[in-house]
Amino acid sequence: GYGEVLALAGPLVLSTGTMTVQQFVNRMFLSWYSQDALAASLPAGALSFTLLCFFIGTASYANTFVAQYHGSKQPRRIAASVWQAIYLSVGAGVLVIPFAFLSGPLFNLAGHATELRELESVYFRILVFGGGFGILSSAVSSFFTGRGLTRTVMLVNVAATLVNCVLDYGMIFGRLGMPEMGIAGAAWASVIASAIGAAAFLWLFLFGDHAAEFGVWQARGLDRDLMARLLRFGTPSGLHFMLDILGWSLFILLVGRLGVTELGATNLAFQVNGIVFMPMIGFAVATSTLVGQRLGENRPLLA
Repeated sequence: GYGEVLALAGPLVLSTGTMTVQQFVNRMFLSWYSQDALAASLPAGALSFTLLCFFIGTASYANTFVAQYHGSKQPRRIAASVWQAIYLSVGAGVLVIPFAFLSGPLFNLAGHATELRELESVYFRILVFGGGFGILSSAVSSFFTGRGLTRTVMLVNVAATLVNCVLDYGMIFGRLGMPEMGIAGAAWASVIASAIGAAAFLWLFLFGDHAAEFGVWQARGLDRDLMARLLRFGTPSGLHFMLDILGWSLFILLVGRLGVTELGATNLAFQVNGIVFMPMIGFAVATSTLVGQRLGENRPLLA
């Protein structure tokens, strides 16, 4: 009933909300640092996320597999599913790196002001280089969300958000003994926080108390059939996610043609708007988890 949905979704709402907090603090500090930096961060961030979200959507589909195997009480298949998502995320992280070198031509094509293009290229390049960490986090966190352990995901994401906020302050303005890096500091803060989050999820997956029960290390081999199923069902999900974000990104790139002030204002408006809709993604993940678990239990009416 509603209680079960809320119990599962509550930590996920907070968890997805941390993404909004990260971006909000990031943009707030950049607005204090430079109007150009604030304006450049939105199109560069949107375009880098468009590139990554196809792989995030595909790898995170492992959540559905984990939920169904959890419902059907097949713990070894749970670990195997997560391993396939890990392999996929590592490959994707390497695959996107060459796109970092296209940052110049991409933003020249957008037709933004020269001073914006240089900042956009720097921000985009750093985020793409570190994009694999975000994909890996989505893959490994499915081990916890699919089993309903959403509090674990919330705690890791809250910790990563706190790290990001501190690093933003230090690396943008040159405080806390860190160098002043401006928009590059904002990008590196995001990448480092993402890497810490991915490392935490990976550590908990590999060395948690559950390792023996789920056969985490025994299931680490490449399972071609399971990988094929993940790609078969996950690819449409990732493609849908990418197309949704692509429409938003193209809109942002067009706004950038109007001017720096207009793009900066749009950036702030989008960040405030994100506070409203991003937490609802937590409800979506909770729903897909419960549906998967009930289907795994062969109880389609409850699904």
